[in-house]
Amino acid sequence: MKYKLKVKVCKTYFDDEIEVKVELSDDEVSQIKKLVADYEDTKAKPADEDAYVPETSLLQILEQGNKELFDKFWWDTIYPRVFIEMLISGIENGYIKKYDEDDFDYENEDDFLDICDMYSDDIHIEHSSSCICRIPMEWK
Repeated sequence: MKYKLKVKVCKTYFDDEIEVKVELSDDEVSQIKKLVADYEDTKAKPADEDAYVPETSLLQILEQGNKELFDKFWWDTIYPRVFIEMLISGIENGYIKKYDEDDFDYENEDDFLDICDMYSDDIHIEHSSSCICRIPMEWK
């Protein structure tokens, strides 16, 4: 079954909210729910109740608990979208120079590998600092 996930993309001047779709089996969803529950059970509470606690990203939980699911979410589904969002933002804000030979359609998934090859030296993305994959309420 396909699931829609909200991902907050942390850009230089503002954040964007995008939606991604990932195909998951019932077994994979059960594994994710268990990982989320286990994480929530062991998460330390802040000493100060008023302290800012950043939102937990589903990617963080998957990276720690299930490498295969992490790869499916990050590399196969979220990374390409975040890469394109960061590239467009970088070009629009002057942090990345658009190459003259860049005639790609950024919305076309088939162009992604070529886009990534062209701009991979200009963009370095770590999921922990570039986005937050929100945990759907039904998985909590």
